[in-house]
Amino acid sequence: MKPPHLTTRRLGLGLALLALLAAPALGWGHTGHYMINKLAVDALPEGALKAYFKENRDYLADHAIDADNAKTGDPLERRRHYLDIDTDGIRPETYPRSWKAAVARFGEDTATKQGTLPWSMQTKLEELVSAMKERDASKILERAAWLGHYVGDAHVPFHACSNNNGQLTGQKGIHAIWESHMLDHNKDEIEPAVVKLVAKMQVAEVNGEISDWCFDRLMTGDSYAHQILEKDKGNRAAGREKNLWETTGEIAEKRLAEATTGLASLWLTAYNRAGKPVLPNGKAPEKPPEPPPVQPQNPPKGPVGGMPPDRGDEDPGVAPPRPEKPDPPKPEPKPEPPKPEPKPEPEPAPSAKATDGGIKGLLVHDDDNQPGAIVDVPGDACAAANIHRGDVIISVDGNHVNSVGTLKRRLQDYKAGDSVPLGILRKGAEELHTVRIP
Repeated sequence: MKPPHLTTRRLGLGLALLALLAAPALGWGHTGHYMINKLAVDALPEGALKAYFKENRDYLADHAIDADNAKTGDPLERRRHYLDIDTDGIRPETYPRSWKAAVARFGEDTATKQGTLPWSMQTKLEELVSAMKERDASKILERAAWLGHYVGDAHVPFHACSNNNGQLTGQKGIHAIWESHMLDHNKDEIEPAVVKLVAKMQVAEVNGEISDWCFDRLMTGDSYAHQILEKDKGNRAAGREKNLWETTGEIAEKRLAEATTGLASLWLTAYNRAGKPVLPNGKAPEKPPEPPPVQPQNPPKGPVGGMPPDRGDEDPGVAPPRPEKPDPPKPEPKPEPPKPEPKPEPEPAPSAKATDGGIKGLLVHDDDNQPGAIVDVPGDACAAANIHRGDVIISVDGNHVNSVGTLKRRLQDYKAGDSVPLGILRKGAEELHTVRIP
């Protein structure tokens, strides 16, 4: 029995941004996945494969989150990004390593819910081997970038742990804080550290099943997840991200480096298994061909794939018969006297640190313990976009905002009449609001 079929999707920029801001967990986020795919090209041994991928490095990096974007169009895609290897008290080393064995032990519905990352990675590598044999430039790069995302996810500790967002231990929110926000706010320090670590690691062909290779990485990740959760215990203050960076930042750097060399090793493995073909010349076309139509999946009934069970239309029933004589008219109700309008409560005064936020009427301030720009006064334009006092602006058109200064720099290229998507953090949840610049 095979795991759910792998498919790809290309989505528009707006949909991709919405998915980026709304999804609870996107692997390493754009920063980490971009870094892994880009640095993996440099990690390849010298030769034809490295030369071809180096010429197309921008594509491989820019498309590093295509697999995350595809979750919106394919409800089964999200299951391919993780494996709860310790679910229900199972020891990670005893989790069935073949899809057939997993289905036999848990049933297909439960096995799918627990994740299919190792077998999805195996399938994607086989697709890359086929694309290389066919010398299809578009497919080679598309499969290589997609494989890179799966490899990156296999090195995120919380993609191998059933307590994947701290929900079982009262540590909710740790997933996105550790794998995405922490990287975004410390990228300038993390990337050079990762480059140094990669230089000390080996890139080599992988023998045997790729799914087994993935299992080994996930087992290590599960161990790291428990270490990170231990470091985060009792840390509920606004400085939670800072504390995680100080105590577990080295884990993030090591896992990113291992993902980078791991991806380069799998690319090399695919190339060798394809017979080291002569790769196409030049860059892939800017607009690759549309992916093949999705094959029917026959997903399990119920909410396993995020889809509600099918149901028929409701029976409207039979209309009651009309009365032979109309009812007598009812007396007109007496109008009630108008109630006095309540006096509006005065707006709270802006904080002493409030300053111009780059949009007319918007006042914001910085907080050392909270990355982003905190709204004091939204102004008419932001209020119309449902942005309120206390919201934290964390991105502009998908680009992260760490401070008031970053927000103003992000906005300086927009002119009156432009619409700009702002990422908002409200009560711990990320939202997307579009503001029209006045």
